[in-house]
Amino acid sequence: MLSDSSKSSLLGSFRKHFHSLMGKCSKLWSKQNQSAQIAEYIYVQCGVYLKVPNKTRWNSTFYELKQLHELLSTVPLKMNAIMDQCSLYRITTAETVVVQEYTEIMGPLAQSLDTLQQENGMFMGYLLPMLYNLDHKLDELENKPVRYTYCFQLLRGVHEALRKQFAAFWEDKRLLLAACLHPRFKLEWLESRQATTHTNKHTMEALLKAEIKMGALNEDRDQSSDKDQEGNDLENDFFNIERQWTLLMRNC
Repeated sequence: MLSDSSKSSLLGSFRKHFHSLMGKCSKLWSKQNQSAQIAEYIYVQCGVYLKVPNKTRWNSTFYELKQLHELLSTVPLKMNAIMDQCSLYRITTAETVVVQEYTEIMGPLAQSLDTLQQENGMFMGYLLPMLYNLDHKLDELENKPVRYTYCFQLLRGVHEALRKQFAAFWEDKRLLLAACLHPRFKLEWLESRQATTHTNKHTMEALLKAEIKMGALNEDRDQSSDKDQEGNDLENDFFNIERQWTLLMRNC
């Protein structure tokens, strides 16, 4: 979005301050990495070393800027002293506002990525509930009573891009069933939400009932051993799955 925008566009003011901020941050990170004295000075002033982004992971840039926002909010004078010590221009008031708005807007996206990129305990059923709730959180940010000074167009652009990128996923029956059959989500991830985004609880109930009638979810049920069945019963009891199946079958 930034590369396609111009100075006169709605993103122009954000682009100007964000590029200026990132230029200062890049020099500051380099100073910390290249000078043990500067690194020690930063640690003495702030009690922490500055986080440095990893170019292969977008999240690392977000968390560095989040740390910067926290330092600018809590110890602004010490941050000024650090910039002076590094012979760099101080971070301006406008840049401080930009980093605050940026981290608030990108926070839900960063959290979603962190969750989906877990190496353990991650399943296909997480994807749609994550996208659904991410969309809802971005909706809330767009409808805040006080609009963002610099980052509103960034928020709107990210929101539209996510909807466009993942629109086809909501037509994938496998993803829908995976989400509704995951014991953590079931149908509750659609609870108390209006059907204004992609789907609703009633639609998911109908889909599950149709699949049950077709027998698609019972393919190997009768072939399981007694030992396997005993293990499944224990797991179903833990996640309260059996009660959900009973209710669904009763309503079919």
